[in-house]
Amino acid sequence: MDYGKSRPNPYAGRVKFTHGGKRPGAGRRPAPEPIERHTITLYRTHADYLRRLDHNLSRAIRKLIAKAR
Repeated sequence: MDYGKSRPNPYAGRVKFTHGGKRPGAGRRPAPEPIERHTITLYRTHADYLRRLDHNLSRAIRKLIAKAR
């Protein structure tokens, strides 16, 4: 391709794009406070109990803490 023979785009800068880009409110919501990673060890019966509260163990533990507060 010979770029020496090219001409400038006569429509460049005239068009206002109305589509595309980030939607307002899109994306993951920020957590109310930073989350830290910790490792705990549970008895199987305790883990089963937590899984009955919520399949996600972290969420189940958070539910118990919220209820205790």
